[in-house]
Amino acid sequence: IVDITERKLAEKELSKRLIYEHLITEVSNFALKTNNLSQFLQETIKRIGNYLNVSRVHLYEYDQKTNTVSNTFEWVNGVSKKQDKLQQVHFKAVAKLSRQIKSGKVVNIPDVDKLPLTERKFLQALKIKSLLVIPLYNRDGFLGFISINQCKEQRSWSQADVELLCSLARIISEVIESKKSANKVKVSEKIRKDLIDSSPLGIYSINKQGIIDFFNPAMLKMAGAKKPEEVIGLNALTLPNYQKAGLTKYFVDGLKGQPFVKNGIRYTSHTAGKTTIRNYSGVPIKNENGIVERLMLTVEDVTEKIEAEQKLKKEQEFTKNILEKAGVPVLALNSLGELLFANEYFLKITGYQKEEINNWQKIWKNILPSPMVRTKLEERYHQFKNGKNIQDLVIPLRCKNGSSLIVVCNVTPLFENNK
Repeated sequence: IVDITERKLAEKELSKRLIYEHLITEVSNFALKTNNLSQFLQETIKRIGNYLNVSRVHLYEYDQKTNTVSNTFEWVNGVSKKQDKLQQVHFKAVAKLSRQIKSGKVVNIPDVDKLPLTERKFLQALKIKSLLVIPLYNRDGFLGFISINQCKEQRSWSQADVELLCSLARIISEVIESKKSANKVKVSEKIRKDLIDSSPLGIYSINKQGIIDFFNPAMLKMAGAKKPEEVIGLNALTLPNYQKAGLTKYFVDGLKGQPFVKNGIRYTSHTAGKTTIRNYSGVPIKNENGIVERLMLTVEDVTEKIEAEQKLKKEQEFTKNILEKAGVPVLALNSLGELLFANEYFLKITGYQKEEINNWQKIWKNILPSPMVRTKLEERYHQFKNGKNIQDLVIPLRCKNGSSLIVVCNVTPLFENNK
């Protein structure tokens, strides 16, 4: 027996980090493509909500003259909207929390019920069980904040969640400041400097002739280059490594105005000779006349993720083989009662095909039709619901040919994300 707990945790953290980096890249790319600030902010809080799987995301703007905040953008998931009730809310309503937010500190509250009475009443009226608040600042001071609400259950926010939102808050603050600037050229250059240069993913651009004219630090590291001069000036359309990887045709189409996404590219760096698996996306950058000036490329190194997935697949196959050769009948169902696995031994002794027992309803009807058996299982169900095994339960199974088998049944709950 090999304890793979640490490896599993590491794989989970790696997967989560890659997801978060992908979100940051999506938001950064969207900021480059749109001049509509409202559209950018609404889409960004929607992406935050979906990635974090929360109940509600609010973006509040601060009015310095009245010392109030107003909910200007809202995204909800399975809960009621509260935006209309959250206009010109005075900071006195949550004085202690407001001081913390205005000082630039993150507010991380896993359990709202433990707050002082004033703050607790205010948040409970919004049906909030857990709260995460990230302040928004620019060079002029406090702008407002992002409020992340969990309303259905309590949630302990991880450091990775907080770091992600702090990164996104800096991007949002920068975009708010930039989009309100009258000079669009300076806005584009500032976004490029502050967002692209600091992105954790590789970003570079090629001009209309295919010449590489920009490499961000993350892309330099991925390429194994020590200085920008090693890659800037090369023609991406004629590099043999790009041609071998099948990327050249996408670069050509991109310079004609066709965006693209190409995942799972196995690429060997022309500078370091290192082979990695990458996801590429290309966004044509157009001038104000609609003519493509260059192609902006985003590159994500997914080598570790792919390797982790391959290891997980092998382990799943290994587990499946063990269950197939266990010498006892085995059934596995998910929390919705859908069949995940039935080994050949189970199918052989009962005579059923998988499609005849692929959910609880069919299992009750075909294999466990006896009311006595159902009653016996329901009596023991509370053990299973509380996460305990059901052991040595003697029950009859009805086979497809009408005969019965008396078996000793053991039921084991399996957990994922504590559920």
